[in-house]
Amino acid sequence: MTEALHILVVDDDPAILNLLRIGLTQEGYDVNSATNGPEALAILQERAPKLIVLDVLMPEMDGFEVCRRIRQVSTVPVILLTALGREEDVINGLDAGADEYVTKPFSVATLSARIRAVLRRVDVDKAIAEERRFVCDDGRLVIDFDLRQVVREGRAIQLSATEFRLLSYLIANRDRVVPHQRILEHVWGSDFANQTAYLRTYVGFLRRKIEDDHQHPRFLVSSHGVGYSFHTA
Repeated sequence: MTEALHILVVDDDPAILNLLRIGLTQEGYDVNSATNGPEALAILQERAPKLIVLDVLMPEMDGFEVCRRIRQVSTVPVILLTALGREEDVINGLDAGADEYVTKPFSVATLSARIRAVLRRVDVDKAIAEERRFVCDDGRLVIDFDLRQVVREGRAIQLSATEFRLLSYLIANRDRVVPHQRILEHVWGSDFANQTAYLRTYVGFLRRKIEDDHQHPRFLVSSHGVGYSFHTA
């Protein structure tokens, strides 16, 4: 028998926590729960879940901060669960390192579908990362896929999980223009296929971190109206 996938659910609302625990257990997952950020971080260290469903609006430590702390020690996929649906909130959540964003109200079936989609993307990312290390032609930019580390001119650059996934995907398709929709579907999921504003925002984040001059990029080059490419020449 295949071992059930371990998921950690974090929410300060007992009713929602119980609903998710029961519903996801019925979907075949091994579910742990936590009611606050510190408890969630302790369980992360103890049990190493394969995915975390994390509420944003919690007292003491909100989900954005919990996600940032998770990213300091783990690459475990994180799905943010919240009543906040504004675009800036979505961007804040993804920039904190979340892999997906589900807005309340929701159904357990919808959340389970998002969990499956995120886990599929993680599998694709692992396949992409068969290339252990990428070094640009002059050695000034180094991407270590095993360590999930980017070094520019000898200095480590901190990337969020979404930024690293976007950069990795473009490097895997380097010197080819990748259409906007294909990038969005891989990095954010099919629900975001038309959200080109997210893509522009994150390309801007990356340019500021890895380019010598983000207004005249050498690596992350746009093809107007079509997509983006990572140039090695």
